[in-house]
Amino acid sequence: MESVESLLIVTRERPDDRRFGLGRSLDPVVAELHRRGVRVAYLSQEDAGSRGLAWLQRWRPGFARWLKRRFPGTDAQALAGGILERLNMGRLAAKVAFRDEISHVHCHDPIITAGFQWWRWWYGGLRARQVRHGLTQHGFGSYTQALHEDGAPLDAGAMAWLRRWEAGILRRADWVMTPTQAGRAQLARDLGVYPLPAHWQVVPHPRPALSFPPRNEARAQLAWDPDWFVVLGVGRDAPLKRFVDLIHACARINDERLRLVLLGPGESVALRRIAADAGLGARLILAASWEPAVYYAAADVYVSASETESFGLANVEALAAGLPAIVTAVGGVPEVVGNAAWLVPPRQPVLIADAITCLLRSPEERRAWSDRAQARMRQWPDAAAVAEGYLQVYRGAPVTPGLSRQLPLEMPVSKPLSVYPLPRRLEITARRLLVLAPHPETRLWGWEGCSPPPVPWVGRFGWWRSAPVRQAIPKAGLTNLRLISAAGNCVVRWRCWVSKTWSSGTNPTAIARILPDYGGVSGK
Repeated sequence: MESVESLLIVTRERPDDRRFGLGRSLDPVVAELHRRGVRVAYLSQEDAGSRGLAWLQRWRPGFARWLKRRFPGTDAQALAGGILERLNMGRLAAKVAFRDEISHVHCHDPIITAGFQWWRWWYGGLRARQVRHGLTQHGFGSYTQALHEDGAPLDAGAMAWLRRWEAGILRRADWVMTPTQAGRAQLARDLGVYPLPAHWQVVPHPRPALSFPPRNEARAQLAWDPDWFVVLGVGRDAPLKRFVDLIHACARINDERLRLVLLGPGESVALRRIAADAGLGARLILAASWEPAVYYAAADVYVSASETESFGLANVEALAAGLPAIVTAVGGVPEVVGNAAWLVPPRQPVLIADAITCLLRSPEERRAWSDRAQARMRQWPDAAAVAEGYLQVYRGAPVTPGLSRQLPLEMPVSKPLSVYPLPRRLEITARRLLVLAPHPETRLWGWEGCSPPPVPWVGRFGWWRSAPVRQAIPKAGLTNLRLISAAGNCVVRWRCWVSKTWSSGTNPTAIARILPDYGGVSGK
């Protein structure tokens, strides 16, 4: 088994980005790799240099025009800038890797990986394949879907093109990591990959290495009133974080002690306006800090209203602080938090308000959730275990099973109301087949499918092409075939809604559109 002598970590982070997510999770792992004798270098946007920026400015207008002509429904300027910025980071990674004799390159973006894959031949020549390289997928599912939801809106043609490109990038990489099992499964669905490739591995982010001061000291440091009931939200100011839902939820609670603290966005005129219109007004506190531990220590309840999360690092930090946590059951969040957080559906401020009110009125309930959170984190892998997982992946070895197998979700809770139910087994009438399309842009999927047998759980899927499905109908004696796609979102994000609506007898066309010409993924 080959040794890992040196490692180059490549991200597109800017300095402010390190307050959230990637930088905070990587730092303790990098320190552990250093301790084990691995020489680690770190590349980010700070290292791009003036020549790289000049290259971006020169190529962006022409590339944007080409994208606009080919994909007229796409935000071509944003897409062109994002692709070129990442390709340039990949070029820089190739240059540094061969100049400094790096043995392994870990990219944190598939298009950065593509840039490295192209430019390694320029800088490395015949040595190009001597440097092992791979990537971590930080979005829930494909990077293309994440870009569409949180970067540059894409039309169907652009999404098809980017998905094909992304699948090729991942196929050529020596490893692909995701932080959750759910994220890896969603990635396979998004890209039409079946079965799961052996080099796709699950390595979670480590238990946060934060030092939390006592609550009284933290409140004094922040100049917070000891009588306040503080609800804490953490993250960048982005639509997918749904701070607007959190503001509306807190505005519904008629208690002058309540304060909503949003850590991350800093001062925001838009959020202030939303709070004023909702009636929250001065009870909203906006903050920005490089030291989140004091905020976790001083808060009473943590809430995440995100519409999607691949992992949810802030959620894990809140659990590590022993905070009662209310989080949306999206992406990889249920897998990560298990029974240690109160799960609610996304875009439901009323339910968030109900959960906050319950915790506000019941110190016993808060203590129960706090105990559960700390118990969950005591069992979570630390930086040393995650660093060992990284090294196993770099060497091409399977990851230790205990590292990627998260704690079970079916754990006892204090009240039935305490957990938003996960999808149950699909209850479909005999001799009927439900086929769920993974994306709303119907002409995309089926281009790289195959035909494993149907599987029984709505969270697990087998890929089908349209023709084999239709040929199977008369052979199986099926009386009804429905092909549906969630209107405006990936159907796996709506699986609770779809399964409940179907089993209750409501016509699925009420929540999705009929797709008569396409096959998809099936539940039995």
